[in-house]
Amino acid sequence: MDCSLDVIRLRLIFVLTVGLQTMTKRLVERVEEDMKSEIVVWAAFYEHRLRQGSKAIFHLEAFCAKIMSIYKRKFDVPLSGCTGGTGLELGG
Repeated sequence: MDCSLDVIRLRLIFVLTVGLQTMTKRLVERVEEDMKSEIVVWAAFYEHRLRQGSKAIFHLEAFCAKIMSIYKRKFDVPLSGCTGGTGLELGG
């Protein structure tokens, strides 16, 4: 079993990528039809960045910020102080 840091890093990137894909799938299931393709495009963009760069958390956070801005643009809702109830919750 190869346990070098490079192998561990690749495995962690895989886990984060699966997480991003799962989050994207769940978002797409919950949004209106006209938002789906834009979400998938941005998911692919940030997944690519996640695989290439360091500090994966920044890429995941940027993806979330992008989705929030798409949602805000679509529904013109404030993003500060969000406490749920948007229909975009990922749990359950």
